[in-house]
Amino acid sequence: MTALVLERAGDATVYESIAQPVRRRSRRVIDGAWVCAWPALLVASVYAWVGGTGLSSPDDGFILAQSRRILAGQIPHRDFISPRPAGSALLHTIDFLIPLPLLQASRLVSAIEVVAYTLAFARLTYRKPLRSWSTVQIAGAAAAVFVNLHSFPLMAWHTIDGLFFVAVGLVALRDGLERDRRRRVWAGLVLLGCAVVVKQSFAAAPIIGIAMVWAHQRDSTDRSMTVLRSFGVAAIPGAAYCVMVTLAGGLGAMVSQMINAQPTFGSSLITILWRGRAAAPVLVGCAALMCWVDARGGREGPARTVARWSARVGLSALVLGVLLVTGNNPRGRTLLLVLVVVVVWERTTQNRADPFGLVMIGVAWMSALSWGYPTPRLVAGSIALVIVHRLWRDAPKLSERWLMIGGRLVVALSVVASAAVVTTTVHERVALHAVGSSRDATLGRVAPDLRGLRTDANTAALIHDVATCRARYPEHWTAVLPGPAIVYPVMKLANPFSVDWVYPLELHGSADRLVAEARALDRGGHYLVLVVPDAGVARPIVDRMLAELNGTREHCGRFVAIHAR
Repeated sequence: MTALVLERAGDATVYESIAQPVRRRSRRVIDGAWVCAWPALLVASVYAWVGGTGLSSPDDGFILAQSRRILAGQIPHRDFISPRPAGSALLHTIDFLIPLPLLQASRLVSAIEVVAYTLAFARLTYRKPLRSWSTVQIAGAAAAVFVNLHSFPLMAWHTIDGLFFVAVGLVALRDGLERDRRRRVWAGLVLLGCAVVVKQSFAAAPIIGIAMVWAHQRDSTDRSMTVLRSFGVAAIPGAAYCVMVTLAGGLGAMVSQMINAQPTFGSSLITILWRGRAAAPVLVGCAALMCWVDARGGREGPARTVARWSARVGLSALVLGVLLVTGNNPRGRTLLLVLVVVVVWERTTQNRADPFGLVMIGVAWMSALSWGYPTPRLVAGSIALVIVHRLWRDAPKLSERWLMIGGRLVVALSVVASAAVVTTTVHERVALHAVGSSRDATLGRVAPDLRGLRTDANTAALIHDVATCRARYPEHWTAVLPGPAIVYPVMKLANPFSVDWVYPLELHGSADRLVAEARALDRGGHYLVLVVPDAGVARPIVDRMLAELNGTREHCGRFVAIHAR
């Protein structure tokens, strides 16, 4: 009898030893499927809710027009003008390979990029892989995606590409440093170098990566060589781009276009932040309260605990309020100010530096370096996530009883707040980019690559007029001045000029080239040039180009059509 009992106990041990690995493998499969499923669902939600909304004329399609030129064999700078590296145009050639209408394919790629860089910044904020995120952290990251995008057009654009490379590169780099994997470190540095190739305002990104490598190096004797190797690896994308353009004969044009471009170092952002000083009393008050309640050496007690929680709740409510206010709301600028306050608070009261907080401030600054909209709105959600996480990661501990109640309450409030933020941003976006929110059913018949697009009546009429004029005057060369650029890739137009969007800030030092091209076009004939009467800031350049054209002038819809057989 004793032997039988021992035998059965042994069988149970064997069965358990077999079942445990099976359960662990099943758990890993389930976790892996979940980690893949919810980001994919997030991409699908962004694409479904805002993918077909709006057409931002004239800059929507600007990158796609350049990508089409590259696919046709044109060389950046030599064959078309670009005051920045054409890395985005190279990247978005993949949009033409996706079996969807071009605008939908491009917006799917952009949605993937926005979700990817938002989740990458969230991973850096939480300092844990996606499979370990809690419900609250997932809800916060999902809301950050929609805040990052909110009113910005979902389109192929330099800044979106740059943020994608920066975020993914920083994740790969930090993971490689923490796990001592050299190839992953190099991959991160290469990705940070790619950010510079899409837009030179991200030039600080490789420097940040090299600084991270330098700080992680323990042996001071190897630091110099490590920094040199890191610099060489990060420079690979830029060097490869320069070599490609040089061998194709475009070096002189590239140097001229980039040097003559108007520089921007963020001075306009400083001015805008200063003008927003009305929020300063609130920020200073929150900062003072947080410094007081977290001062070292203070005595613990109910009053101190209440003050700590009040400070965190107050600043969190301020962040949520900024996210929920619609209209002309400078989310990115206000949240950047709050992030600066939080980083300074951590450094002064807790004597602890916040490297990623500083990195996020730098990323926000790089993303705001723009001629048109100097604001870090494409990372506003990520900034908000960093702020809230920094506020609560060292919150006062609750008793076990209150932790059970408070934990459930926090989860519920976080999900509700995230849903409110998502709903607000989506509603604001639809109202901004699709006046009347009525789908133009005939737009897809005019240009199949515009199928599924929902836009305002004015933009739809503009596209219709281009198609009508093109049918009336079917010449080989067709240009629309000063834009929109989207007509070239979606209507397959042959542009006789070396730029698809005649915008003065894109053309510093290149206006004479366009005038010469207009003169050559008039000699060759077979052209149709459609001119928008209200050319805005482009009027001086457009007038110089039109002065070289001697074709017949007629009215066609809202355009003045100049054509020559």
